[in-house]
Amino acid sequence: MMDETFPENVEKQIYADALRKATHDYEELVAQLSVLRLLNDSFQAGSNFYAICQQLVHFMTEAMDVENASVMLVNHERGELRLAAAKSFCEDEGSVFVGRDWSGKAFRLGEGIAGKVAQSRKSILINDTHKESSFVKAERQKVSVRSILSLPLLHGDLLHGVLNLSNSEPGTFDKKKEYAFNLIASTASVALSYASAVEQLRQANEQLESRNRELAAIVAVSESLHSNLELDAVLDASLRNVLEGFDFDVVGVFLRSKSEGVMELKSYRTLQQIPDIESYLQKLITRFSDTIASSLSPATYFRTFTDSPDEGAGQSPHRVCVGIPLSNGDDCFGLVLALTSRESELDEDRTRLLSSFCNQISLAIHNSALISRLKENIRELQETKHQLIQSDKLALLGEMLSGVAHEINNPLAAIMGYSDLLLSDTSLSEDHHAMLKKILRSVDRSRKIVHGLLSFARKTEIQRRETNVIQLIERVLEHRNYDFSINNIEVVKKYESDTCIAAIDPNQMEQVFLNLVNNAFDAMYGRELAGKLEIKTRLTDDPAVHIEFSDNGHGVREADRNKVFEPFFTTKEVGKGTGLGLSISYGIVKEHGGELSLDDAYHDGARFIVKLPVVSIQPSIDDGFVRREAPELNGGRGRVLVVDDEEVVRDFIKVALTSDGFVVDCADDGQAAYETLHAGEYDVVITDLRMPGALDGRRLFLKVHEDNPKLAEGFIFITGDIMEKDANKFLKESGRNFLLKPFALKDLREVVNKTFGNLTL
Repeated sequence: MMDETFPENVEKQIYADALRKATHDYEELVAQLSVLRLLNDSFQAGSNFYAICQQLVHFMTEAMDVENASVMLVNHERGELRLAAAKSFCEDEGSVFVGRDWSGKAFRLGEGIAGKVAQSRKSILINDTHKESSFVKAERQKVSVRSILSLPLLHGDLLHGVLNLSNSEPGTFDKKKEYAFNLIASTASVALSYASAVEQLRQANEQLESRNRELAAIVAVSESLHSNLELDAVLDASLRNVLEGFDFDVVGVFLRSKSEGVMELKSYRTLQQIPDIESYLQKLITRFSDTIASSLSPATYFRTFTDSPDEGAGQSPHRVCVGIPLSNGDDCFGLVLALTSRESELDEDRTRLLSSFCNQISLAIHNSALISRLKENIRELQETKHQLIQSDKLALLGEMLSGVAHEINNPLAAIMGYSDLLLSDTSLSEDHHAMLKKILRSVDRSRKIVHGLLSFARKTEIQRRETNVIQLIERVLEHRNYDFSINNIEVVKKYESDTCIAAIDPNQMEQVFLNLVNNAFDAMYGRELAGKLEIKTRLTDDPAVHIEFSDNGHGVREADRNKVFEPFFTTKEVGKGTGLGLSISYGIVKEHGGELSLDDAYHDGARFIVKLPVVSIQPSIDDGFVRREAPELNGGRGRVLVVDDEEVVRDFIKVALTSDGFVVDCADDGQAAYETLHAGEYDVVITDLRMPGALDGRRLFLKVHEDNPKLAEGFIFITGDIMEKDANKFLKESGRNFLLKPFALKDLREVVNKTFGNLTL
């Protein structure tokens, strides 16, 4: 009987077990669906990103028989996972099972359970952690973890993070739960995507509104600043806008000193009474200026300092010091320093707005500087024009004085000469001798007055000396090395040798080289491409020193090439050039007997070529004559022809030389002298440089030099104006002795004797 009923009981038991399991599965499914509904309801209520994470772990631990739950979010840029929300174990040192190579700070993708899930984007189920040798118990784990289920929070191709679930009993999770929890994870992922999109839209709207506010503020500031180009007014408006717009207590503007290169306080505004505020602000900028200026880059444009500006803590009433560089390109020419007693720093938007304000301040100050420079250049141009007018007047005055000096020096020469002759007369009394000496002193005084007038009216002559052109160029480059380096301009030097000697006026030629280097710098300044200045020197067969200055700047337009050396012609912007640099340089090189030209064949920028002849330096001109070592003659044994249009000068020289034993004849102009020289034989010719008629002194010399070079060696010139340019040049080139009117008897005898002595050498 029992055997017959046993199968029936077993069958009932099987049915009961199946019913209980089905009931359990049903209840579990209902619970899961309930969670999905609750999650969906809460997600649709407009939860933000992190609220969804918190709701998710709360639902999992409260409704899904999960002891521990956490959400880790992925940072795609850093390639790592970090904890966002947790329940039951979530502390900084919470209980988690990770791979043996875990960094202890965050999960890298592929590191630990969560890292592997994030990398593979597939869930991982571990029924018993004791049987998984690849995982170890965390050192500070507070709860027992035997089973783990990690699920990716994945919406389409977008991975938000990982949902980690764990229990203290093994075998808690199975495939059905994995499937159900994946549905929950998918629902949460959709909600996270929606919340992320909403957050991005909100941030975009805030940024747009912020940009609009900034733009309106910047436009208002720009209009305010640029309405007045006076520097003081610009600084005052700048400080007022910063002080009122950002709630600072003190604002100061510092500009870099051109002479010392340090930041100096130019203007400030304050809402507080601070003793010796100027010294206080200068102390701050001394401490912080280098740090602020070095932050001149898009990434670190704004610098904030929260430590006390004084050495002793608590001495400063201001806790936040904000410094913003004022720049023009890469050149930091000033700083804005703003201070507040509040502890908080500016947020990112306010920092950006303050930066924009300071950009406008930089532009306004730069424009103000340009206007000031323009006014100064206009003033300098007017002064230059005035100087040119004065120069023309002086040139005319020089011509007038030259004629006047000639007329004055002739009688002075006679007075001085005859006075010297009378002094040699021993029959005169001492009183007569004293009177003659007074006459000579008066003549000498008159001579100096005339000489001084000529010195004032004439242009200073070139002071040539042997100069190393290479060293002169290097000295010029030293003045601009800093400007070249900070403006990305390379200087390439190609010298044929380290020494290149020419007889030049180093001061004037330095001005020429500096003008050419400055023009090259201006042509390359402010361009995006790197600049290059090439300087090349060589010695030509002429012989001449050949110097090239080549740049890769904007060059010279074809239509302007014939005008570059004209006075007041310039291609630079208004206020940046007078148009005199190249013109003056051209004149200096010409006076040296050289050439300054623009290379028409060079089209990569501009190339200027300087050619300086290598000339020997003539012996220096003294007040009377070129002194040469030669034996003196004691008079006699020579014939002299005296040529001068002034009778008193001729007679004095004749009397003086005749008394010394010379045979002396006279002629009153160059033509008569030329005919006399052909009619007789003479050893020495004493002639005035300036005489009426076709043959003055220099033309007579040149004509005689062609006919009789030997006789030309015995020429002695008389002049009243060695500062006249052509006369000075002729005397140097001829190499002959000369006398400067009025001259003393001893000077006449000395130069005649030395000339005769040279003829006998």
